[in-house]
This record gives sequence, structure tokens and C-alpha cells, in this order.
Amino acid sequence: MTISVSAKPKLEDGKVRVNVSNVAENKFSQTFTLSQDGVELYSSGLIAPGEVVEWCEAPDAHEGSATVTVQGCDPETGAPSGNPQSVAVAIVAADLSGNQ
Repeated sequence: MTISVSAKPKLEDGKVRVNVSNVAENKFSQTFTLSQDGVELYSSGLIAPGEVVEWCEAPDAHEGSATVTVQGCDPETGAPSGNPQSVAVAIVAADLSGNQ
């Protein structure tokens, strides 16, 4: 299972730009959670192969270390399949000045 997430998700107005992508080549659906300081901030629904979750609502998120944990799921039943994989990320403030 291929996992694709933003290494430095941007924080803007209580949302985090995680860019979690379940690549089309994957055979399984995925779910993911975003956690920070030991607290789960967001839990997704099923993400089918080829789908992307660009932003997630996480009003308690702040700049700093966080973890995205991705779980493969049976595409028919949605039941977890295999072991979840965690990725350490660094949430950063969005640049609202228009600079890239």
C-alpha cells in the first residue's frame, strides 16, 4: 500500500492541508487520522483508490509536530486490513501574503 501525505501540512482558519492521497494503484481503500500532542484532531471516512483529501477540519491544530496515521481498509466492507502506518509531519502556518 502506497501512502502519500504532505510532509508540511499548512494550517489555515482551523483547517489543515494534509493532501492525503490514496493512489490509484492501491488495491485497498484507506482511512486516516490526524493527531497532535496525543490527541486525535480528525478522523476521515473511507478514501477510495484514486481519491485525495486535500483539507481536513482540525480547529484545535497548531503549528508543530503531528502524526498522520493511515489504515488500509477492505474496499467492500470498510473493515481495517493490515497494520496502520504512521507518518510524522510538521504543521506550518499558511502563507497568507500570496507568496509561494
